[in-house]
Amino acid sequence: MKFYADAGRTYDPVTANPPQPAYSVIQTDEERATGLLEPGKLEVAVQHELAHVAAHDNLKKLMIHSVKFPLMQQLERDWLEATEYAADDAAATSESAAVDLASALLKVASHSASTAMPELAMSLVRDADHALRARVRRLIAWQSRRTSPCHA
Repeated sequence: MKFYADAGRTYDPVTANPPQPAYSVIQTDEERATGLLEPGKLEVAVQHELAHVAAHDNLKKLMIHSVKFPLMQQLERDWLEATEYAADDAAATSESAAVDLASALLKVASHSASTAMPELAMSLVRDADHALRARVRRLIAWQSRRTSPCHA
């Protein structure tokens, strides 16, 4: 059975049903990542994002971005790097999780290279490729970031 589109509406010529609105499917970043990443990589990526939520990083980013004074741009970049490292550390609780997160970062970055990033997200990234490489190197060289108690 064929459906025909007419000015954004579809109808079935066989049953002569009245035109119904046509909907296009738009995927969110989360839906793209869900389809792109294997379960282990997706789980550690979600843990990374949940660390940002727990730290209220998006709210802080918005507040920092809205304040303008000399040298603020460097402070923004340094803060963003620190928040990404902190979220990486929260998600990478083992060597395998660290490797999964590094792999997920590379896979999502390569898949979304052609996708335009929002201005607020990109305004804080000096050199996205450099930052990504640094994070991946840091994850690959993973060591437990938990401090062990001092022995007296």
